[in-house]
Amino acid sequence: MYHSVTVNGPVDYLTIRAADLEQQLQYLHEQGYTTISTQQLIDHQYAQQPLPPKSVLLTFDDGYHDNYTLLYPLLVKYRMKALVFLVASLVRQTGQVSSEDKFMSEEQLREMDAGVVEFGLHTFNHSSYREMTATQIAEDIDQCRALLQKMRVPVMPVLAYTYGAYPKNGQPWRAMTQVLKGKNIRLAFRIGNRLNQFPVKEPYVVQRIDIRGNESFRQFQKKLKRGGRILF
Repeated sequence: MYHSVTVNGPVDYLTIRAADLEQQLQYLHEQGYTTISTQQLIDHQYAQQPLPPKSVLLTFDDGYHDNYTLLYPLLVKYRMKALVFLVASLVRQTGQVSSEDKFMSEEQLREMDAGVVEFGLHTFNHSSYREMTATQIAEDIDQCRALLQKMRVPVMPVLAYTYGAYPKNGQPWRAMTQVLKGKNIRLAFRIGNRLNQFPVKEPYVVQRIDIRGNESFRQFQKKLKRGGRILF
């Protein structure tokens, strides 16, 4: 799980330097990892279609502009794939009067090769599903899809919880999962920091390894092999 990429700017838990990201992608390539598509993962989960050995799904949250300018060229260079979770209302629309270029535009989303970059949902306004009712969650998914369809941006039937937050038990959990099933969401992603053994028992809590820009390459290597927060 990544977010933003920078060239020379400050790094933190959301932002990684492009040079460090390239080192990580090169390492994945050299170690024989295969970046898979979202559809491959869905087909494996629901139809037992085999995955390549050492499969990894690269995910980037929020849809930052640098995913187009910095991430995309690296993916093309190393012939890798990634899934970008979009906050629908933050996509810059054609004719929008704003100088804000922090997030990608609809033209940039359409320009990227669909065989390299896929898109998923990350709520309409970067809202927490933990704070929303089942009805509000259903409306949020519909609102996201309607806007992205209007912009002619294809979206996979997957989502990532903002802040990693969702109702975790009881009636709120059951109500949310019913909504996700009814809206044909096939997989939902949290943080979790554990490696997944697919097919997973619960497709609406797929865990991701949190890769941070202020951590060392050695920490990245250890996380890749065993997951978890590596604190040293």
